[in-house]
Amino acid sequence: MKDIHFQIGITLDGNAVATLVELMQQALEKPKPESKPPMTSIERSQHAMFGGQKPPDNMGLLLTTREAAKLMKVSDRTLWGWANEGKMPKPIRIGQSVRYCYEELRAWTNAGCPPQSEWKYEPESRK
Repeated sequence: MKDIHFQIGITLDGNAVATLVELMQQALEKPKPESKPPMTSIERSQHAMFGGQKPPDNMGLLLTTREAAKLMKVSDRTLWGWANEGKMPKPIRIGQSVRYCYEELRAWTNAGCPPQSEWKYEPESRK
């Protein structure tokens, strides 16, 4: 491919130059709008995980499906099946993310793993 060079000349009269200079000065002197402080790495991570939605405050530590399955000593697929079949507490959905409340899983197992239809969890912060 060949390089192509061309040159353009612009001629401005005195009024146009003065107007252009004035506009440039106004643009440079204009205060910039206040911006939010940059997000911390944890905030960026939560924003990415939860699609900008805020995780629930009253649910404590939230686990991924993989973390919850490891805690329960079952496969991800088994845990997902239990949740879909109503055999365990429902996961928390935040955007497209699926999370399980650690405290609820612990209380559920301590209660003998009742089905969802019989399970009612009250977080400590609500009692």
